[in-house]
Amino acid sequence: MNKIISLVFLFSVSVSFSQIKICPPCNFNEIDIIKNKENLLMAEITEYETQVGFEDLDSISKREFVILKIKMKFNSNKLIEYKKFEYSNGENDDEIPKTHTLTYENNRIAKIEYVASPEFAFENKRQIFKYTSNNISRFFYGYNDDMNFKTRKREIKVKTKYDDLIRYEILNNRIVKEVTNSIGISGIMNEKTLKYNSKGDVIFRTHVGVETKTKYNYDFRSNVIRKLITNNYNKGGVIKYQYDISNNLIEEKFYTLRNVLTGKRNYKYDNTGLIEVKNSGNGFGFGMLYFGNSITKYKNDKFGNWIKKITIVDDFPTDMVIRHFTYSQR
Repeated sequence: MNKIISLVFLFSVSVSFSQIKICPPCNFNEIDIIKNKENLLMAEITEYETQVGFEDLDSISKREFVILKIKMKFNSNKLIEYKKFEYSNGENDDEIPKTHTLTYENNRIAKIEYVASPEFAFENKRQIFKYTSNNISRFFYGYNDDMNFKTRKREIKVKTKYDDLIRYEILNNRIVKEVTNSIGISGIMNEKTLKYNSKGDVIFRTHVGVETKTKYNYDFRSNVIRKLITNNYNKGGVIKYQYDISNNLIEEKFYTLRNVLTGKRNYKYDNTGLIEVKNSGNGFGFGMLYFGNSITKYKNDKFGNWIKKITIVDDFPTDMVIRHFTYSQR
């Protein structure tokens, strides 16, 4: 399989369900996706909205451009705490984070406590996970409105009736159905079904009335070299992939169903890993749409995790992310 498939999950919920991965929380613009979590203790991620000359500023001046900060704690390669700070007028020390605290039992995630800042108290949730041989049930419970934020955790009172439920149906160690029941105000039920080929790639997906089919072609190394994606609204496109002699993905080309090239994405590597992604033109949708001409440059640490990312759109720097990792002694 190609090596630059975007990971959308941070941790596995079960040893026996080795392919079953869920993600509360993760994938915030993909800046919190960590390739190598071995011996990782902490991660601190800071995102800046940049402009020309930004990198020449001192550290105090740069704080005015901070739009997001994420702090993560790990234990035995598992995420145990996730704090997200969002800023509208630069970094400040008074911002209260949105915090997820994760608990595991038998090497599976059992509970997630989510506490937002006081003005977003309605978002506070507790998630409880229950397992059977072919199902995972994920219950969402809301907190009482009068919870004490200064002495949170032990004093929290939780509703006995869940607000929402997501149930995952498992077959051959893969999710084949995901049903969401919203018991609260919306009262909505959504169902997603998935089918896979023998290589484990999704070939059929239904969600909110949209049926998406994907046909794959592979090379002799089992790399995907072509994907044909269509849905029941006659929308879709083709993606073609090219690899180097080291089996790294170096190019993606996007075509309409009428074989018109709409855009491409190129990748560069050095001995530390991926160092540059260049977009030209546009993708065709299905979550792959990007705009204009952009270049994203990466700097990696010796463990294969990127620690700096700069995005340049039409020759202007627009975004920079700095990641600091703390590892235990190896």
